[in-house]
Amino acid sequence: MENQNSKNGGVELINLTPHDVVVFCGDDRVVIPRSGNILRLPEEISEKATVLHDGKEIPVVTKSLGVADARALPQAEGRYYIVSLPIAQAIPRPDFLVPDDPVRDGEGKVVGCRRLARLAPK
Repeated sequence: MENQNSKNGGVELINLTPHDVVVFCGDDRVVIPRSGNILRLPEEISEKATVLHDGKEIPVVTKSLGVADARALPQAEGRYYIVSLPIAQAIPRPDFLVPDDPVRDGEGKVVGCRRLARLAPK
């Protein structure tokens, strides 16, 4: 992907994660607000069990991930969707970007990223 900028100041970034994405660009911060639409992989729990640790039972489940439906997301020149890494791995699309190179605060909490990444095709 080459540098892409449109006449109106850049590309369109649509954030399909449940939170705002903050990108630290040198001394600047770019906040890409959540769109209100979240693309998720459906989950199905098929088995339930427990493990014993320090005298306490801890629940353990077997979870499978379904397939998300991205057909309603039109591909267009200059438009990219910010998605979670599991979504980008499950649905290989050149217009899906994921937050990359996390920035953490003093307590280790992720507060943003330094860049966005596109997954290489398999």
